[in-house]
Amino acid sequence: MSNREMAEAVSGDLIFSTVFMAQDCERITEHDEMEHIAGWCKEMAISRLYLETFRNGRMVERSKMLRLKEFFMNKGFDIAGCITTTGLGKQSTGWKVLTCFTHAECQEMLQKQFEYAASLFDLVIVDDFFYTDCECEECNAARGDRTFPQYRRELMTRLSEERVLKPVRKVNPNVKIILKYPHWYDKYQLRGYDPRIQSRMFDYIFAGTEIRDPDRAPDDLPLVVQYEAYVMMRWLSAHAPGRCLGGWFDSIATTSRTYLEQAVMTVLCGADEAFHFTCRSLMGGQKDGKYGAPGGTRNAQIIKEHLPQLYKLASLIKGKELRGIHAYKPSGSESEPERYVIDFTGMLGLPLIPVPEFPADARAIYCASHGAADPEIAAKLKQSVEKGIPVLVTDGLLRAVPELENVQGPIRLDVNGNPRGIMDMDPGKLDTMRNAMLKPLGMQVRAASRIALFLFGTDMVVLYNFNTAEQVVSFSTQEKIAFVNLLTIPSFETARIQTNDKGFTATLPARTRVVMGAG
Repeated sequence: MSNREMAEAVSGDLIFSTVFMAQDCERITEHDEMEHIAGWCKEMAISRLYLETFRNGRMVERSKMLRLKEFFMNKGFDIAGCITTTGLGKQSTGWKVLTCFTHAECQEMLQKQFEYAASLFDLVIVDDFFYTDCECEECNAARGDRTFPQYRRELMTRLSEERVLKPVRKVNPNVKIILKYPHWYDKYQLRGYDPRIQSRMFDYIFAGTEIRDPDRAPDDLPLVVQYEAYVMMRWLSAHAPGRCLGGWFDSIATTSRTYLEQAVMTVLCGADEAFHFTCRSLMGGQKDGKYGAPGGTRNAQIIKEHLPQLYKLASLIKGKELRGIHAYKPSGSESEPERYVIDFTGMLGLPLIPVPEFPADARAIYCASHGAADPEIAAKLKQSVEKGIPVLVTDGLLRAVPELENVQGPIRLDVNGNPRGIMDMDPGKLDTMRNAMLKPLGMQVRAASRIALFLFGTDMVVLYNFNTAEQVVSFSTQEKIAFVNLLTIPSFETARIQTNDKGFTATLPARTRVVMGAG
């Protein structure tokens, strides 16, 4: 079965897509090149193509867009539009690629570009530059007595409705707009993103599952861990159940192994769509100046080789209930100096379920300093402890909410203002903490740090070794389950599994994950 045939056979579980940036849409004119691109996309099992109408002040003329749209539709691809809201006029005083959205002319240009895209496509995705960090005199005057973060959230929410959604629906009543969120979810509230409100306004949302290389990112990119992709997409999905369509990842600062991990994490999030940014970079034609994308073709190759595994993973977890420890992060919450601590906590073998609403009915709860945004957090956690629910809290939350010091029972996770440092926790202490949190789930795990655990349904376990060396993981349950290895990724690694009637011991090679399920 060809990759294209495979994609068609399992399209209900997962599809792959990619995008042509505006400069690509302008440049691609030769019929032979379009044929070559179509063939390559089919080999990659890509079934949806996004054609970008605008980026960095460049709008692609209608005749070129229509020619590309018609050609690729005739080749059997689903065609959608894309718009990147950079270069819309007056620059931000912060990052110069951004726009001052207070400025009236920029708002008018924003509306014009969305109306244009809607006139061409019934589905349009918005790249993750729909925010601002501007502090110019005009912005300062407009915000009045509000803080800049408050003003930006109100501004971008208003523009979402008045300059994007209402105008495009007048142009094309059938158009659906996807808002793609960037991976830096712990700073949304500072720059104008408000998923609590926007997720209800836009037809769909997308998550940026671009996690880069966790150990070798350039100086001006943050060092994140792979689990971040899972946290932000699951958390966003909880804002918009059934409407977070997929994850978007790229080749920037990645090795082929990291690129595959981005795809795997996207699928583990339950994505219906895995989006490659961009087609040209994966085909080897993009010299991404600042960061470089020399591994684009290698990234494409490793995805191509693992398409059967990615489709199988999507099929295995499809429709299965997510189980685990609910991690509470209220929408719009601040967590300095514990930003992204949830990501690092997930690297401790705790199966987290990130949620924006307090999980009163959870079987186990994790709450970092984000929880201080909830004025009733002390009373809620006290009630949970009194019901016998294990609760894990950080030292940052205890400092932010002094009343919690009087609540007996929560397990304390000392972050000390260094989220990354918790991954160096003593193994014995880690096992004790982890198993106390897993007790209501009827299981125990013995493992080093940088091991991730995901639970699907009552009998499926995914173990992910993010270490750069082989690790041994012991997993046991109270119930008798005859576990078998259903899947190993990457396919060129071999996990050694020893099973018994209540669990298993897995020896996992570096950067390898296994799916264990009932035989």
